[in-house]
Amino acid sequence: MTRFARLVVRGRWAIIVAFLLLLFLCGRHALDLEVSFSILPLLESDAEVRAEVDRYVAELPPQVYDQLVTLERDRKLERADLLELDALRRRLEATPEIARVIGLADFEVVDPNGPLPRPRPFLDLAGDRDLLEVAAEHPLLLRRLLSADGRATALLVTADRRWPDHDLGLLGLLERRLPELLSPGWRLRFIGNEVSRRAMTRHMKSDLRTSLLFQALFFTLILPFIFRSLRGIAIPLAAVLGAELICLGGLAWFEHPLGLIDLAVPGIIMMIAICDSIHMIQRYEEDLAGGHQPVTMDDRHEAVVAMLRHVGFACFQTSLTTAIGFLSLAVARHQVVRSFGITAALAVMATFLVVLLLVPALLAVWPSRAAIRPRVPGIGLGCYGRRRPAFLGTALIFLVALFGIGRMTIDSHWLEELPEDEPIVHDLAWFERAFAGIMILDVRVDGDLSRIENLRALDRFEKAMLAEPDLGHGESLVDWIAEIAGNPATLSDVDLMRGLGFLQLVPERFPRHVVRPDLQAGRVVFRSHDEGTRRFFALRDRVTELGAELPPGLKVRVAGFLEMAHESSHLVATTMLESIGLSLLAISLLIGFIYRSWRIGLAAVIPNVMPILIALGVNGLFDIPVRIGIVMIYSLGLGLAVDDSIHLISRFLEERRSTGSSRGALEAALRSSGSALITTSVILAVGTVCYLPSGFRSLHDVGLLLTTIVVTALVFDLFLLPHLLEMAVPDDQGDGVAKPDEDRFSAASRRD
Repeated sequence: MTRFARLVVRGRWAIIVAFLLLLFLCGRHALDLEVSFSILPLLESDAEVRAEVDRYVAELPPQVYDQLVTLERDRKLERADLLELDALRRRLEATPEIARVIGLADFEVVDPNGPLPRPRPFLDLAGDRDLLEVAAEHPLLLRRLLSADGRATALLVTADRRWPDHDLGLLGLLERRLPELLSPGWRLRFIGNEVSRRAMTRHMKSDLRTSLLFQALFFTLILPFIFRSLRGIAIPLAAVLGAELICLGGLAWFEHPLGLIDLAVPGIIMMIAICDSIHMIQRYEEDLAGGHQPVTMDDRHEAVVAMLRHVGFACFQTSLTTAIGFLSLAVARHQVVRSFGITAALAVMATFLVVLLLVPALLAVWPSRAAIRPRVPGIGLGCYGRRRPAFLGTALIFLVALFGIGRMTIDSHWLEELPEDEPIVHDLAWFERAFAGIMILDVRVDGDLSRIENLRALDRFEKAMLAEPDLGHGESLVDWIAEIAGNPATLSDVDLMRGLGFLQLVPERFPRHVVRPDLQAGRVVFRSHDEGTRRFFALRDRVTELGAELPPGLKVRVAGFLEMAHESSHLVATTMLESIGLSLLAISLLIGFIYRSWRIGLAAVIPNVMPILIALGVNGLFDIPVRIGIVMIYSLGLGLAVDDSIHLISRFLEERRSTGSSRGALEAALRSSGSALITTSVILAVGTVCYLPSGFRSLHDVGLLLTTIVVTALVFDLFLLPHLLEMAVPDDQGDGVAKPDEDRFSAASRRD
């Protein structure tokens, strides 16, 4: 490391010029970085699962639309209202960008009167009767196109696929056109994925921008207080800005979009850059103050060399262990999680290289005639020397954390991120009350559906599922047969056979979305509320339970997009939690290998695992479910916890080689590196607190959990780790046991 440090000092101007050039190039590319707030990639675990869903959809094509619009009156809808909406439908369909609009007026229901059932538009069949009463006679309509109170109806709008902007522009088109086409007195609500996605994107961008602004403002205010010099302010901020632009520009260069789960990457870069810069500059000022005054250029250069010799390798270890924590996700079963792990690991190492080269180069050229000791928090030795209270306190906290972990749940709701005052949240809550629900639960049915006993079993299955409180509407082949028969209270065998015969005689009326033409497979479509992953799995278990009661040869199972989405979100959460154990094992082995002592590797385990366990306990105690939006912070938290431990271990071993006493080395390490850890932890804690005011739920929870990890990691490193190190490296142990190779690691003693 000494040779490398002198090369950095000699090539300082070349490093600065190369950095400015790289910064210019990456800054231009960073402007082109694609940012996607879509949750869809996280809901597709891999291509094989997606292909299976596509095959299912091709076999039983669902009724799909691009945008759902509800129109509500302050009274029950009447025939005149349907006439107006039917005219509106025709005008919309005349728009080149719109392919089809389905409304209540033109929706065809079956008129059972006469020798043969006849499909007729609802408007013609209703006549002047009360619309709610007529809809009640046709269950396929009620709470699907007409609200439960009869005051609102829904329009299902599909865009023309030849329109280049069909996937994003339809919502904006409808928002502009519908108010112009409707008479006064209508209340419009837009329901669907695009509305929710737009609201989530707006809130996430706003909250991220605000949080990062507050973080930058805080760092700018706190750095002058710590270092009391311009270089102590400018150099860390330059390292943060440079690392951010280079990493984000690199992602843009390789055309890697910044997805929803990757939004933690900018925060990771900022935290690593600011902490490593503070450790380096604090050690530089310490070494500079140990020489003669006034300070000469040679003194500055020697202080830079000493800084890299003492702190550079420790920063490399912290970055490497953090990168290993993220790289453990590369074996994940979810494609997006694997990509996030690799991206975060590369960003960590790139940030380290920026700090390792830029900070020493800037310090080597920065003019200074005097050393300025940093104003860091003093640390007494009250936290050291009381082994029993430290161990008892750790055991008590461990038990409380286990209690919280026992209450922890893994759950995801698609709309949980939005604040309660967001209009779309109120609109969706209203929609779920007035209509049948926003989610589609698909149950695939395999078996001969031309047999009467199978149809009756399917009817019993559907009714049993609809008894569940979260399901508001069902649709199956039996419901279509009942519609053909006039929806009698009880379907007779004649009704069933007559309905099947009619569907086969009129193939254009065949409900392909609920049954295959050969009658050997079908689906039951349930509309449900957004009850989350746990409730979905409970409904899936209920399907399995009821499926066991079906006749032989008739099978049911949950399938479709919602199944894939919940499985994928659960897989993301469980995979990232499982990776923590793998990361901790790899990090402990690496620490033991570097210091050639398995005892030191074991000593580092407890202070690093406890903050993660406490954070998981906070999840359970405060009823914060583990979900996609927050699960990546545990890997980040582990990296931050390990950073503190490595800096303290490195300084302890350095001091021990000078003093020969473990106790004396620990006291010296706590006074020097311990104070630096307090400084960086306070900065990180306040930086993470900046996320707490966020209305975006995941950002708020990330702030709470990361603050918990940072604070508890500092406590365990100051109160517990010294006792573990004293036990791992007692005074009667030879110096070479825990000493890294001097030539390989350059862990030299302090500069005289």
